[in-house]
Amino acid sequence: MGKSAGNKKKSATAPHRLSWLGGLLFLCACVVPLGLVGTFLGVYLPPDRIGLASLLGLAFPWLVLASAAIGIVYLFFFKKRCLIFFAAILLNFQNLGLLARMPAHRGEREDGPVTTVSATRPSEFKIMSYNVCLFGFYARQADRNGLKNQIGTFLSVEAADILCLQEYYESKDNRFRIRETLRQAGYRHHTKLQANARFYFGNAIFSRHPILRQDTIPGLSPLHALYADLRLPGGDTLRVYTFHLASLRFDENDKALYQELLNKPLDESVSYKAEAGKIARKVGSAARIHAGQVRAIKAHAADCPYRLIICGDMNENPVSYAYHTLAEGLKDAFVERGVGLGRTYNGFFPAYRIDYIFYRAALDRTTGKVSDHADARLTARHFEVGDVDYSDHKPIAAVLTF
Repeated sequence: MGKSAGNKKKSATAPHRLSWLGGLLFLCACVVPLGLVGTFLGVYLPPDRIGLASLLGLAFPWLVLASAAIGIVYLFFFKKRCLIFFAAILLNFQNLGLLARMPAHRGEREDGPVTTVSATRPSEFKIMSYNVCLFGFYARQADRNGLKNQIGTFLSVEAADILCLQEYYESKDNRFRIRETLRQAGYRHHTKLQANARFYFGNAIFSRHPILRQDTIPGLSPLHALYADLRLPGGDTLRVYTFHLASLRFDENDKALYQELLNKPLDESVSYKAEAGKIARKVGSAARIHAGQVRAIKAHAADCPYRLIICGDMNENPVSYAYHTLAEGLKDAFVERGVGLGRTYNGFFPAYRIDYIFYRAALDRTTGKVSDHADARLTARHFEVGDVDYSDHKPIAAVLTF
């Protein structure tokens, strides 16, 4: 009798314990979909108000993978609860499309596919954006001119009509020069270069087409953004902005910690919480600066009546407030004609797409809105990420039709 009562007591408490454990696991698992909800909202919330959003954007691919894995497990054991995890992924469907593109329409054009990224018609031009990392000036002494010459040869062979270069560098003596190489490649026009007593540096636009006007953006340094109005064949005007938004300023200790977290077991002698907190603060601080910078660029470009291109190194992944703010009303050449992940950064972090080419048609002079007339159009025909490792960034190029 007593034994039977004991068995009944155990059987009564076991489901309760199982239910409590399942509830705890479910609560922990919900952190992932909550993170995805935060990521979705983060592209609309300024980082100077919600600093966590910038960190969630960096974690977005991992949150998606974790939510999918947990959702599959819940599908077998908890049935309906799995919908929470798949719904969180679907909520970010648009963000997924910014990170990866299928090859369905890659290189499509009116008269068939293309096999190389090159402009072949009078009404087409090729634009390339490339953070050249000072052409390797800070590489080992033996590698300096080698890297510079490799990049120079690459730019000559690619034969873009417009080159937007970030982290340009050239000495004023004859020891480290690149401009003559570009001039021989056909780039006879370029924006005024920032300079000090010994060298030129910063952003630069080199063009085969004449430059009608060039200037900086009020409130921003030329090191962060500048623009030029170019005369296209046929007499039309194209405005090109190039930017290099504030760096994340990771030092060697940050990079070493990141690699250690990826490759080694946790070392109790290292204060990972403190070090990770320092990295997080740098990311958050940069995101706040980027938000102000893209607002300034967007405000300046809003009244431009011409066909428009905005390109450069944003130092932000596509699931971010800065990207969303700048891309609104523009087309992303990678989204329109790219394929794959489009990763542009060779460095340790963030290993995502952080270089972009945005564009739009000319404005209708009557309404002030983007025109849908054929004589105002600007359309991407091809997009490609260059498969070279001369810099810590990969070059990106697009062929556009006007």
